[in-house]
Amino acid sequence: MGNILTACTSKKACDKLDDFINVSVHGNVIVDKSVIENVVDKVENVVDKVENVVDKVENVVDKVENVVDKVENVVDEINKL
Repeated sequence: MGNILTACTSKKACDKLDDFINVSVHGNVIVDKSVIENVVDKVENVVDKVENVVDKVENVVDKVENVVDKVENVVDEINKL
C-alpha cells in the first residue's frame, strides 16, 4: 500500500483529487531516472532561491543594525548636551 503526496488549492480540490486517485502499490515501483533527476534539479533550484532570500534578509539585518548604531550615536551626542 502506498501514498501519493498531493498539493491542493483547497479542501474541495483535495477531496476531488482523492476521489479521482486511489492507488495501491504491491511490490516494487520503478521510477525513470530522468524523473528523479528532474525532481532533484527542481529541489536544487528551490534551495538556491531560499539561499538568495536568506542573503537578502541578512543584508537587511545588517542595514538595520547600522541604522540602530547611528541612532545610538545620535542619542549619545544628545545626552552629552
